[in-house]
Amino acid sequence: MTPSTNDKYVGIEIECMSIKDEDQVWELIEHHNLADYVDLDEDGSIEPTRENFPCSECRGTGEQDMDDSEEGYSSVCHHCDGSGITHDVNGHELKVLAKQSEVKVILGRVKYLLRDMDAKVNDSCGLHVHLDMRNRPIVDSANKLLNMQHLMLKSVPKHRRQNTYCRPVKKNEHTDVTKISKYHVVHTEDCLVNKNTIEVRVHEGTVDTDAIYKWVKFLVSTVDGKYATAPRRTVRALPVRIKKYMQERMRMAGA
Repeated sequence: MTPSTNDKYVGIEIECMSIKDEDQVWELIEHHNLADYVDLDEDGSIEPTRENFPCSECRGTGEQDMDDSEEGYSSVCHHCDGSGITHDVNGHELKVLAKQSEVKVILGRVKYLLRDMDAKVNDSCGLHVHLDMRNRPIVDSANKLLNMQHLMLKSVPKHRRQNTYCRPVKKNEHTDVTKISKYHVVHTEDCLVNKNTIEVRVHEGTVDTDAIYKWVKFLVSTVDGKYATAPRRTVRALPVRIKKYMQERMRMAGA
């Protein structure tokens, strides 16, 4: 999917797991009338885990045994009928594209899609946000995000800070901020060429659409506002609303 107007857009990649297969997820996307806003991809970086997907008969009881077969990504319940019921757990990446002004509304609808998918996340899942650069100064936007990188890293769980898919950007290694390669906190190189976006990859995986919207608002205000123009901003120097948001995320992350 690509933007259809000159408005500012936001792209959101939600990595998650579900016992729904690709065809079933597509049916749900159509059911929720989201085909114009949501695309689906299978992401090999997601490592599905089984313990969160008991069969419907056992859901919530904890009475199940896990089969660690090399076939992988299946939970086998021996509680229901003695023969076992197998559920394949699939890794999915939902790619949401919406006008910046409509993100809250679209995410409100995606919330019910994720609910019907029974979507969950683990430490292998991430949340990636693409910011539209067609009507923004690219170098200025990238520098603002990099000035906030140290705070963003403090606001995510430890497993994201140590993740090889979102490594910190070291400015001495990336003197040209338009050529930051993939698998960094901020990614510009491929995105600017292929999508005319800057991608921020550091957020932990989540299917909480309210949390996703707050993160998107934070990133948009970072590139469009003035508070991130100085390098290595402190939390105290942030606007009150942004400061409260980041302080709460840091508290939850244990930073």
